[in-house]
Order: sequence, then C-alpha cells, then structure tokens
Amino acid sequence: MHLTFPFNEKRATQAAALVIREMGGSCNYTWLLKVLYLADRQALYATGCPISGSTFVATNYGPLSSEVYDCIRNRNGLYPFWAEHIAKDSRSCALAADPGDSELSRFDERTLRDLTAKYRYRTPARMIGLALKLPEQRDYRPMPGSVRRIPPEAILRAVGVTEAEILYLAERDGHFTEAEV
Repeated sequence: MHLTFPFNEKRATQAAALVIREMGGSCNYTWLLKVLYLADRQALYATGCPISGSTFVATNYGPLSSEVYDCIRNRNGLYPFWAEHIAKDSRSCALAADPGDSELSRFDERTLRDLTAKYRYRTPARMIGLALKLPEQRDYRPMPGSVRRIPPEAILRAVGVTEAEILYLAERDGHFTEAEV
C-alpha cells in the first residue's frame, strides 16, 4: 500500500501565484518552496490529498516538493505553464502573468493565505530551520548532497494520522470524502 499523487502543474502554479501575490508580487524562492511544502503537508493531513500532488523529498535544507523545485529551476523546460506565469531570477520568484485560480478549492486558498500570513516575516534561513525540525525530515534525512524520497504515508504519520486512516486513504485513492473533512 503506497499513496501516490500525480503532479498537477496548473494547480501548483496557481498555488505559487497566490502566495506570490499575497507577498506583494515576489518572494524568495527558498521561502516559497517551504511554504508550498507546508501547504501540501497541511492539505494532505486535512483532505488526504496534497495541493500540488507532488513527490516529496528530504534535502539537506529540509523537505520540499520535487516537481515544484524543478518548476522553479525550469529544468529542461518541462513545465511550460509554470514558466509562462512565474518568473525567477537568482533568488526570487515573481508573478509574470496571472494563471487564475480555477484549480484551487476554497480550502486550498485559505490554507495558502494562512501559511503565507503566518510565515511572511520569516527569513529563508529560518524557514529552512523550521523545515529541518519536521519529523518526516528527521526520519528521512538524506546523505550530504543528496535527496531522499518521503512517502506521503510518512508525512501522514508525522502529523498524527493513524495506520487505519492511512490504509483507508490508500483504499480510496488518497481522498477523504467531503463529509469526513
């Protein structure tokens, strides 16, 4: 039994754009990676499905969404929707064009806004420090210079979801029903 969530580039782009807008149009990309990871983590706990549907990895700088990191780095031009809407310079991401919000639920938007407000004044270094203390990061700490995949089940365990609930999620393809949320 393994939970997997396919990456949704449009949803991830819209989530990043919402956070960047909340930050006034640009923000440090390390800070953005951490906020988006925390939002995915919170959505996974609350709904059984992360916002971006990504592969999570532990790095020497804390956990993050692998595909979102690839979007930011514009690896091999694999994510054209992201590249059309989010611009990156050496340290920051900025909104290049509005990607809309059609893929985000009200829960997603509220989660992203709440986390942006909560961590707005934290430096990227403090966000890394916070991320390094997360239980799933400690449990999946990578060797220096490498990354290690964090299974969604490990994140769920870290936030207190029981094995029975994880099994239930796996049987339902990773979603709680609306009545359960």
